[in-house]
Amino acid sequence: MANQEDQGGVELLLQQFSSLENISDESLGEINQYLEMIDLTIPTEQPLTDAEIIQLILEEENENPEINDDDKEEHLVISMQEGFNSLKTWVQYFEEQESEEFDMKEIKIFRKYMGVMHRKLFESKTQKNIMSFFIPDNM
Repeated sequence: MANQEDQGGVELLLQQFSSLENISDESLGEINQYLEMIDLTIPTEQPLTDAEIIQLILEEENENPEINDDDKEEHLVISMQEGFNSLKTWVQYFEEQESEEFDMKEIKIFRKYMGVMHRKLFESKTQKNIMSFFIPDNM
């Protein structure tokens, strides 16, 4: 009964499409073939038992174990000094390159940020009292 309803629906769709002028008979045939093919059940493999399904899932989990980076690796904060030294090394590397891929006009950007970091590094230092040089802290 459902098959008759489906066939009736297909015929209704074909009638609606046939009223359109720009759809060819060949296209209508392809649409009909596609709609009939949707309802077909194509067996591709034997049905799996519950034990086989569980075994497949366990094998997939063993092949691709989920690695949670948050648990294993802490986010380390880079100090101002480390950042400055790294940028300084990068600028030196950039300046030594002779390839055209390294545009020397762009080095200004790196130098600008190196200057900003140098200023911040200098500002982060604190001045000690002169007496701390003469009087040890552990007294």
